[in-house]
Amino acid sequence: MFDFYNESLKRMRFISKEKENRNKPACDSKDTVSVGDFVFSDIPSTSGDSGSLLLAQNKRNAEERYLVKHCYTDCACNEFVYTKLAQEMGYSMPDAVLFRIESDKDLERFRTEYVIGERFLNVVEENPSYEVVRETAVNREQYFAFYGLYAMTWEGDGVEILLADDKKIYRIDTTDAFPISNRFLDIAGVNFETDGTNLNAETKKIAFVTELQ
Repeated sequence: MFDFYNESLKRMRFISKEKENRNKPACDSKDTVSVGDFVFSDIPSTSGDSGSLLLAQNKRNAEERYLVKHCYTDCACNEFVYTKLAQEMGYSMPDAVLFRIESDKDLERFRTEYVIGERFLNVVEENPSYEVVRETAVNREQYFAFYGLYAMTWEGDGVEILLADDKKIYRIDTTDAFPISNRFLDIAGVNFETDGTNLNAETKKIAFVTELQ
């Protein structure tokens, strides 16, 4: 039942967005990549709050790889915004891109149409201790800054920090960095009217009131 409901919402959002974008210029942002340029494969034994993960590898450049989240609408929204803000502040986050879905065939690959890819890291150690960070990481000063950002945004999940083979620590998994959840995002893009009510407009009203509270 829930799968049918979620699939219906995904289809309605895709139709709404396709209609909205008809009179807009083509998206040429460096923050977006085309689904058709990549090969996607399952990552075995992955689970958690973000759902099942995929690995995307560029067809023409095997070195360009992304860890892909696609199961929930808030992953792409929150993690993309958090990544860009943190990087502008000078902190180490895996580069994030959004995948452009350009056809029904593309849409079938994912649980939602909101798909984020984060640069695949060659991990040396997961959740390294501060002692390891202090002795190894070239950006060791960011360790406590990550916890500071965590506190500032009132995140609902734990702090996840990785040590990669470039001797840098990276903050990852920031879906809960902002109070914008699937509750709003699942229907926010549905620009349909039912029983005299436009779902898109009503969702925006609810989200606005919630933020004020």
